[in-house]
Amino acid sequence: MVRNSIQQIVPNNELLSEDDMKNEDFSIAKIYNIFDKPAIEILQYLVSLNLLNNSCECLSCASNMNLIMKKKSLDGYFWKCNGCKKECSVRYDSYFDSCKKSFKLCFLFLYHWSNDMKQIEMVKELNIDKNTASDWCLDMRELCQYYFLSKDSQIGGYNSDGTRKIVEIDESLFFRRKYNRGRYKGSQWVFGGIERGTKKCFLVSVANRSRDTLMAIINKRILPGSLIISDKWKAYDTIGEDGKYLHDSVNHSLSFVSPDDPKVHTQNIENCWLHAKRKLKIQSGTQLHLLDGYLYEFMLKFSCTNRTKIINNVIIELNKLINK
Repeated sequence: MVRNSIQQIVPNNELLSEDDMKNEDFSIAKIYNIFDKPAIEILQYLVSLNLLNNSCECLSCASNMNLIMKKKSLDGYFWKCNGCKKECSVRYDSYFDSCKKSFKLCFLFLYHWSNDMKQIEMVKELNIDKNTASDWCLDMRELCQYYFLSKDSQIGGYNSDGTRKIVEIDESLFFRRKYNRGRYKGSQWVFGGIERGTKKCFLVSVANRSRDTLMAIINKRILPGSLIISDKWKAYDTIGEDGKYLHDSVNHSLSFVSPDDPKVHTQNIENCWLHAKRKLKIQSGTQLHLLDGYLYEFMLKFSCTNRTKIINNVIIELNKLINK
């Protein structure tokens, strides 16, 4: 039996590990089942996923806070300080901090966003207005962007057996009109790389495709020791000259795969461009100034190798940012 006044919502050993999270079932049926339960069980579930804080310390006097039942409140409970008696929402400093809707609605949004449901469909499915759907999606893209910028992750390097990892690189022009038809949104070059054998990647908007611009990103995003494969774009000529990387290339004007070595190709990064542009096409209202946010969103979702577990990956990665 859960008491009306406690200092910790669940025992620490009930918090799910990253491995547990990878295997967690987030089906629609389970979501509806979980969020139709009593308020305390909903809180326990969200805490176990690390989406809510398990305990709270008062910002004013640093005393421990108790979880107090409040039936008429949105969440059914709130935190109250043992010392100064100040109160605090159970959502404080969590993924749900800025959201004023029910946990059920917020979690359903997270599920549908993770699975690329269109905003217009979210409006109907969740019974929310267009502005709310747009704002929530924008918040998620900003969170993705903040996550990658704070993580500053690199790809490539060496495998555990000492062999070099292969990173394919390329540039692609986004928002180009086909046959001069359609609404012109401007154009933007994007430089990208993908680690072969995984879906770890980076996509970065660039002002130009000069050697200085692209090499700065390569040195920042790709670990030393990597074998970098590119096309014959002149900006790549100096890759490998300082011994930091190995470099090979394929001449796309002649073939997409090197006739001398079938392993020398850029088909994985080309496939990455295909998926990224297809996603942006679905988001038909995308503006040029929003491109970076969509790229960061794409990177987070694309890195998930199991397409049926995208929400698992999203929660794991966002937890690393929110709870760090």
